[in-house]
Amino acid sequence: GRLSVKTTADGALTDVLLTVRKAEGGEIVTESRTYTAADTNPRVLPLPDGRYDVSAEAVRIAGRPTQSLKGIEIRDGATVEKAIDFGTGTLRVKATRNGALSDVKVEVLRAGTREVAAAGRTYRNANHNPKEFRLPAGVYDVEITAIEIEGDPMQRWEAVEVAGATPVERAHDFRTGT
Repeated sequence: GRLSVKTTADGALTDVLLTVRKAEGGEIVTESRTYTAADTNPRVLPLPDGRYDVSAEAVRIAGRPTQSLKGIEIRDGATVEKAIDFGTGTLRVKATRNGALSDVKVEVLRAGTREVAAAGRTYRNANHNPKEFRLPAGVYDVEITAIEIEGDPMQRWEAVEVAGATPVERAHDFRTGT
């Protein structure tokens, strides 16, 4: 039989690592990967008749989210088709100091936790500021720390909802003097 797995993020083909295990015992049967091209996505995997669990890890989404398909049954040499969509959203964080682009550390945390979903820096360069994160759809707390300013002041936004095609934007201007 065969298992055909199509992987998308918000409807567009996406890169995913696939691990197929026997449903009983969890022994790995095969590993493969989908890409953003139609010749590898969906990925078609030859498998003997049996029951399988599949884990799919999104390679190009911050935090590398994982989804699972449990108890897929291949019978009589048939092809079973499955689709996995990783809904995402975009967060843009802009940091300035007295109106000019500023270098800050950015941490995107799963809401209400200290678990880091993504992190980076804005730098004082328009190519990196605002800093853009592609994230699994969800709610996040965002902290920016001004590393150019004595005492490392921080700005925090809580319960920032990220989902869909419209980017969520946050900006903060640190005011300083000498």
